[in-house]
Amino acid sequence: MTPRPGFNASERDAFELLQFSVDGEDRAIRRSQRKAGQTYSVNIGDDVVHAARPVRIRHVYRTITAQSGHLLTVALSQPTRGLKLSMDYTNTTIASMRVSDLVSSARRPRVSRLPQQTHGKELTIDVDGWLLPQAEVSFVWTLASESVADSATTPPAAADSSVAA
Repeated sequence: MTPRPGFNASERDAFELLQFSVDGEDRAIRRSQRKAGQTYSVNIGDDVVHAARPVRIRHVYRTITAQSGHLLTVALSQPTRGLKLSMDYTNTTIASMRVSDLVSSARRPRVSRLPQQTHGKELTIDVDGWLLPQAEVSFVWTLASESVADSATTPPAAADSSVAA
């Protein structure tokens, strides 16, 4: 993670692996901390390795990024079957969030949001089937302070916060 003022990559507030499971079974997570960073490790099990069969790996993590950065990209480095990414931006000053994908898949990605009646703000993209390496999903946002400034110069129809996929 890129160092910046007020950000310490060795702290759990910067990044934390919350859950890791193999075929639905949670695995113990070990964390080590260094001066400039941290490392998480998980034993997926000798039985899984020896069976040499495909497994479903699920991991949940929490990270921070500068809200003013306007972009968070998740890139795949190996073939992956099925991908679901959720961005929870409930306790932020983000006014609108969009998601964009660079995914080659036989099935079109599904994008969903929490209903407006809820107090939470979450955007999810779900892709079935196989994804090739180099696939990317990017979340892009506008801060509330920016949308107020934009609304004075942008016609209402163009200020719509629809999902781009």
